[in-house]
Amino acid sequence: MKRSYPHVLAAFYGSPWAILPSKLQEIEAVLWRRVAGGTQPVEPVAFDDGDFEPSSQDKKPYKLQGAAAIIPVHGTITPRPSVFASWSGGASAEGIGRAVEQAAADPQAEAIVLDIDSPGGSVFGMPEVAAKILAARKQKPIYAVANHVAASAAYWIATQAHTIAVTPAGQVGSVGVVWAHTDVSAFDEKLGYKTTYVTAGTYKAEGAAEYPLSPEARDEMQRVVNEYYGMFLAAVAKGRGVKADRVERDFGQGRMRLAAEAVELKMADRVATLEQVVNEINATRTAKTRRKVAADLVANGLPTA
Repeated sequence: MKRSYPHVLAAFYGSPWAILPSKLQEIEAVLWRRVAGGTQPVEPVAFDDGDFEPSSQDKKPYKLQGAAAIIPVHGTITPRPSVFASWSGGASAEGIGRAVEQAAADPQAEAIVLDIDSPGGSVFGMPEVAAKILAARKQKPIYAVANHVAASAAYWIATQAHTIAVTPAGQVGSVGVVWAHTDVSAFDEKLGYKTTYVTAGTYKAEGAAEYPLSPEARDEMQRVVNEYYGMFLAAVAKGRGVKADRVERDFGQGRMRLAAEAVELKMADRVATLEQVVNEINATRTAKTRRKVAADLVANGLPTA
């Protein structure tokens, strides 16, 4: 067996995640198969610098369907395009924020639709992309569609839209933060590795995977997780127009909620498909256009029919 990808392992274990625990376990399993010298098929990347493949005529990082700018938020969310995205499919907070800003400034787009199917991802980049969506709300209506899953960081993003729709069998929620630590000392010993950290600063190597997790390191990890959780709660509360204690009490407490229950709990606004939402946006646009044409005809003394 060959030990490899140490920087990737460090990135995985070195930060908290706002993600479904089952997806975190899946990513961890992929990493360890690679560390052990195995291979893992690479799934297509759904969204990062090259996630939405524009044509040569259209370089926009979203798809215009009539008046709707549809931004895909699919797969694991990382701060920017990363190895995690290339291995398991994913989106980048950086790319999502950039797409929202461009769509908000696009005169052809009368509304923005976030097409979300994601288990969540890293907490890094979430406050930034949330702020960009909230800013864009002042310019254009923003619709989030859980198509079919908006979990954790993906729900964080969804709550910043004006409204949230969930597909009939869809789910939203998983409001929480998780940070994994795996003691790899036995694995290293089996391979004949022994890591020694030379540090300055009492806690510089705290939480290193090559050592068992100390109570002090666990307490520090819990403190950091709690801080990110507080940021998560505050963002959801602001986006949904409720108090943070209600989010903590009623929005699943880390669990997912099915569509109808999510609407009942005010975690979402309606049960609808992406197609329904986009069709309604375009129907409204058509009605507005007809009214404007009729008004122009009347203003010019011409018959409206």
